[in-house]
Amino acid sequence: MAEQFSILCGEAAPDQCGEGVIRLDVDGAEGTAERVNLKVDHISCKMVATVPGRLVDLLEIAAYVYAADQLVTRGGPKMRGMGQAWRRTLDFSIPVRDVAFWQCPEVRDCLIQTLSFLSDDYYEFQFMGATNPRRIDERLDLSGEGAPRGFSPDHVILFSGGLDSLAGAASLLQSDEKVALISHHASSAIQARQRDLVEELRRRAPPGHVFHVPVRVTRGLDPPRSFTQRTRSFLFASLAMVVARLFDQSRAVFFENGVVSVNLPIAEHVVGSRATRTTHPKVLADYSRLFSLIAETEFTVANPYFWDTKAEVLRRLADAGAADLIGRSFSCSHVRLSVAKGQQCGICTQCLDRRFGVLTARLEEHDPQDGYAVDLLTGARTDPQEAAVAESFVLSATRYPEMSDTAFFARYGGLLRVLRHLPGDMNENAARLFELHRRHGLGVRNVVDGALGRLSSLSSVSSLPPTCLLSLMRSSFGTPALRVVDPTETEPPVAKQATVRDVPTIPRPLVVCLAHEIRKVIIADDVELGASAYSLLCELVDRRLGDLSARRSTDEFEFLPTRRLAASLNIDESALRKRIARVRKDIRDGFERAFRIQPTNDEVIESVKWSGYRLNAYTQIGSVPHIGARDLGDVTTLARVSRHPKKDDGNQSSHGG
Repeated sequence: MAEQFSILCGEAAPDQCGEGVIRLDVDGAEGTAERVNLKVDHISCKMVATVPGRLVDLLEIAAYVYAADQLVTRGGPKMRGMGQAWRRTLDFSIPVRDVAFWQCPEVRDCLIQTLSFLSDDYYEFQFMGATNPRRIDERLDLSGEGAPRGFSPDHVILFSGGLDSLAGAASLLQSDEKVALISHHASSAIQARQRDLVEELRRRAPPGHVFHVPVRVTRGLDPPRSFTQRTRSFLFASLAMVVARLFDQSRAVFFENGVVSVNLPIAEHVVGSRATRTTHPKVLADYSRLFSLIAETEFTVANPYFWDTKAEVLRRLADAGAADLIGRSFSCSHVRLSVAKGQQCGICTQCLDRRFGVLTARLEEHDPQDGYAVDLLTGARTDPQEAAVAESFVLSATRYPEMSDTAFFARYGGLLRVLRHLPGDMNENAARLFELHRRHGLGVRNVVDGALGRLSSLSSVSSLPPTCLLSLMRSSFGTPALRVVDPTETEPPVAKQATVRDVPTIPRPLVVCLAHEIRKVIIADDVELGASAYSLLCELVDRRLGDLSARRSTDEFEFLPTRRLAASLNIDESALRKRIARVRKDIRDGFERAFRIQPTNDEVIESVKWSGYRLNAYTQIGSVPHIGARDLGDVTTLARVSRHPKKDDGNQSSHGG
């Protein structure tokens, strides 16, 4: 069961305390435990003059959520109790300026839905009116010059200082586009890297094309207890949305390769959002919906690099003439460790993805190995968990090219949540998604195969650390890889399985024929019904033929109202219901004799309360070949017939014999 925490923000419930209660305050005294530092640089007084309080509320809500995410543990790295503490219940009480807006059920539900999927936690929010809120100009550092004179960005970009956002910014600047770069940093070392990259981009771009907004959110005295920080993405996106609205823009852009955006679990034991959802298509769709509600106009959060692998993103960076900046970018998720060592760790999945991308794109000359604490292929991974992560990363990636598309989607059922949030045709997107992961897997496999192929001597093999990635792969690839298929691809069709096992089945499709001269109904060639069923089915078949003539789709087939059907048969509604019950019983009995199975009541005659009756939408009206060599006289086919064929003086739409 998820552990519950009450997050009391600002002036909310000042006297409440106890276990599970965390106090946070963006207006708290400097150096106190509850203080949440929200600092936004390079924003001028002129820019914030017209910022509505609702946007300030959004920034404070995002800061509180991010701070709480860091402070509340998920049970530690060993995931004790089968991950029971992974999902947390976070109940926020937050004072806001626009209380009526935030208390709106649609807004609150959208906020909860967005954060719940993003971080895999349970959320509740109580909003109350802020009694003495600070103005936004008191919240921000307005000492900077602000944007260049007359600056209006073509794009508002979330700029982390990683390879993907660097490639996006460099490509746009090469195309003479103006960009506003929004950065969040949790340490001065990351800030220095981001500033270095921004200055280099600014130097290479035309004057007045780059505006940088660095933001820092930190918590007073307590060190972080959870390093997953899934809600950092929400803070990042909220900052970009506010800056976009300052420039009257309605779009913000994440640049992230599609493999990382989808982020399929690299092993079956991956719990919850350890498979992070930072730029998952559903997350971006949720952001777009929430920000549109806040802005009261359509706002989009997009990812233009969704259909690229990491290697393809790096080739874009090289094409933009900025490959030399690869080594100055930063991707590692172990920020504190990397800052302490002055190197990226080389063991987290971000470092693995980065290095495999660099090697696949053949750009390693711009990303020296001494920038990593552990070499990708030959470095010893002394922690068993670190070794398992590296091995699982490679094995999962190299499995993709060996899978059929059916096996791929059967194994990763969560991809449906990706496909339903992508624009365009779902089938085409499914094929592109499979191909994206195949390309990624081939790149990883080629890097490993090339490295293993260079181990030409016994001494070179024996000198490898036993826990390095190449040693792990040599043992993992001791047997030939088999193409992975889903069991459904090799099984016989259901009908054939049923025949072999002698399982009673209803023939599909179910075909109904009307033999007019003898006033009988023939269903599935072997079930024969008499005159009572014949007159009833004539009416329902006639309605179906009318649907077909009007080119209605299956789900638009109309019901015949009970009163009208009874009038057509010259009986009252009570008698009609009894007749339908008898006919349905005759159908069940006939199927039992012919096929040793009884159909449901709606198999031939469908009924819906208040709507009436119709021929089952998936039942077909048969033509002559369906009735074999029987001498049944005139038979209804797919052409239109009258309700009373015997009174039609032989004017049947079609005849058969």
